[in-house]
Amino acid sequence: MVLMEYLLQTISLEASRLSSNEMLALSSIVLIASVIRGYAGFGFSAIVVAGASLFLPTREVVPLVLLLEIVASLQMATQIWRHVNWRMVLSILAASVLFIPLGQYVLLWVKVEPMRIIAAVLMLAAVVLTATGRSFPVKSGPKGWFLIGTVSGFMNGLLAMGGMWAMIFLLGSGIKVATVRASLVALFFTTDSYAALTGSAQGLINSTILVRFIWALPALFLGVWIGSRKFESSNEKTYKKVVLWVLGTLAATLLLKTFITAIKI
Repeated sequence: MVLMEYLLQTISLEASRLSSNEMLALSSIVLIASVIRGYAGFGFSAIVVAGASLFLPTREVVPLVLLLEIVASLQMATQIWRHVNWRMVLSILAASVLFIPLGQYVLLWVKVEPMRIIAAVLMLAAVVLTATGRSFPVKSGPKGWFLIGTVSGFMNGLLAMGGMWAMIFLLGSGIKVATVRASLVALFFTTDSYAALTGSAQGLINSTILVRFIWALPALFLGVWIGSRKFESSNEKTYKKVVLWVLGTLAATLLLKTFITAIKI
């Protein structure tokens, strides 16, 4: 009984250092992001970072996102396993392992807002090019995938936006969308697990982050389940359209949010 009371106190709302309204907002953002994650296989990090950073420091949101991404990937594992291209995953992973710590190091020392603006503008340009039929000249093979991992790993460590960049490069590669989605989910599990370990070593993950993580889990489980069901009933053409809309909306929202924050300051 004493142990139960201690555990409840440890994971109480007060221990999360959030008000009830802030926790409700966080759970709502996680739910929306989880639906997108379950359907598209990416986008969770960018949505949660953009939304939760309105009332939490980015340095507190990014490690929370990493932990939630790991669980989301585990939840989707049985559905995506047979579609994973492991050669692609390992090639991207090799680069990501090198560049995630670099992104995290930069996060500790630079102003995040200018980085967000640059990333959002470049992403919007990439979405427009892809939507008009222009794909990026990255060869589908180990060397090309390593290059994707370089960009994705750095952006994952810096802004938890690695999935957006991996997706935009892979979308026009000719690889089946089921394979792209599944491979990204497998990739996120490995890169986010690694990023969580390195982030913990650098002091980015603490008990407060863990309590917020526990509170956000119900919304995560529900959202991923809904999104996965939607993917099963969609086709490749619809998937690509939805992904481009998601990428464009995320980039535009990130850009708008950054400008609003700058004006308030």
